[in-house]
Amino acid sequence: MIEALLLLGGAAQAGEVDVATDETAIGIDGSIEASIANTTGNTETLNAGLAGKLNYERLRYTHNLNAAANYVETGAAGGGDRDTTAQNFFVSYQLDIDISDESFAYGRVRYEQDKFSGYDQRVFAGLGYGHHIFETDELNWRVTAGPGLRWVETAQPNSPNAEPGSSMTELSGYAASEFEWDVRENVGVEHDFTVTYTAANTTLETEAGLKTKLTELLSARLSYYVRHETTPALDREPTDTRLRAGIVVDF
Repeated sequence: MIEALLLLGGAAQAGEVDVATDETAIGIDGSIEASIANTTGNTETLNAGLAGKLNYERLRYTHNLNAAANYVETGAAGGGDRDTTAQNFFVSYQLDIDISDESFAYGRVRYEQDKFSGYDQRVFAGLGYGHHIFETDELNWRVTAGPGLRWVETAQPNSPNAEPGSSMTELSGYAASEFEWDVRENVGVEHDFTVTYTAANTTLETEAGLKTKLTELLSARLSYYVRHETTPALDREPTDTRLRAGIVVDF
């Protein structure tokens, strides 16, 4: 049933799919990134982050699992009590089904929590179409887009008439761009951009990263992340940013 829905709209191209029969056509890859920083002096800050990706490919199907968590606490000098100033995490799963060598249909679900954004919990689920613009050993760029539903539970309303703890479900649109380029041996750049649209609020997220390979398994990564809400919750800024340096384990 799920596969039938995902392939709807791509049926006309079904004849182009070269369905592999080799049971060894399996690929697994992924990464884990960790970062931690603790500052002392006039102020004391603890900043920790953990992120992971896992991609499992078999025949026409690719399973993509992503998750990340961030935690920040700050306080005055002298080892006094610290206040938590950031605490969020997300997990997403996407199933890609090849339609042709360049194109695929997908189903996607994402759950996120962010107690300091005013949007306590959000869930997105949708279907759509994706296309590989470039797919080589050095350069990969793919785009995806499609409709979906977005459920939001607000910790802090975004209008005076809304109640804290209220929830709503809206029709949504989703689009994403994922870009990776090995500039030279052991050095690569990455850029991800996503837009999740609803009539009440649109979320734009972008992250650019520079990755330098240290060993066969370890890499250093410097990244800059921006999230913008077109209609933020009351008393909340519309834009959050994060600059991070971390160590990545590739497998």
